[in-house]
Amino acid sequence: MNPSPHAVAYRQPRLHLLRLREETCSPPEATSDWTRVHERLASLGKDRSAHERELCRWLLAAQRLAVHARAGFASLGEYAERLVGLNGRQTEERSAWDAL
Repeated sequence: MNPSPHAVAYRQPRLHLLRLREETCSPPEATSDWTRVHERLASLGKDRSAHERELCRWLLAAQRLAVHARAGFASLGEYAERLVGLNGRQTEERSAWDAL
């Protein structure tokens, strides 16, 4: 039986690229090139700051909507600690962005 002219072949090119990248990256313990270490740390720093900004934005939304109470937690601090591992002070600092 001939395939339908509207049939689309199933492909996962993105997944393939991720696997290829994982295979070509050497672990930090096996790297001897200092420029590779420097580039990777710089990249991780950029990623971390982007994640930090997004985390702050979502924490502010959680505070505004009282998500902690709806999810059964006593405070935003407890909610953030259990969900993302922030202690009370870290949660206060990140939710203080609302005042700035």
